[in-house]
Amino acid sequence: MRHTKAGLAIPDFPLSLGRIVPAITSFRIGIAFAHRVGALAVAACVVACAAAAFRSGRPGLKKTALALLFLVAVQIALGASTVLSRKAVPVTTAHVATGALLLGTALAFALGSLRGRSLTESAAVPSPSTEALACL
Repeated sequence: MRHTKAGLAIPDFPLSLGRIVPAITSFRIGIAFAHRVGALAVAACVVACAAAAFRSGRPGLKKTALALLFLVAVQIALGASTVLSRKAVPVTTAHVATGALLLGTALAFALGSLRGRSLTESAAVPSPSTEALACL
């Protein structure tokens, strides 16, 4: 967003240029809308991971999942506030910092989800968390 100067290409929220899906008339609008769609995808993945963590019955994984749910909610609120405040520096900085914290917590969740599995079991049956780690 920052490097393409697309931060206020879509200056409204929750709509995008007054629509759910804006007319993609420029590269910057495309980047800004892709950022919002990506945020929804991340939120959906966090909800799915949290559901799996709660089904697992593992207390440590549940706590990390709760942290992820909290952070993704804060991140979305900060993203909306970034747009509505016209990129006020403290809000924008908090949005970037929370994104980094969310990424780190997601990594901790992925690594924590592997604990307790044998190496042969982890290698033989790929799980979403091992597939995600393979991308790193």
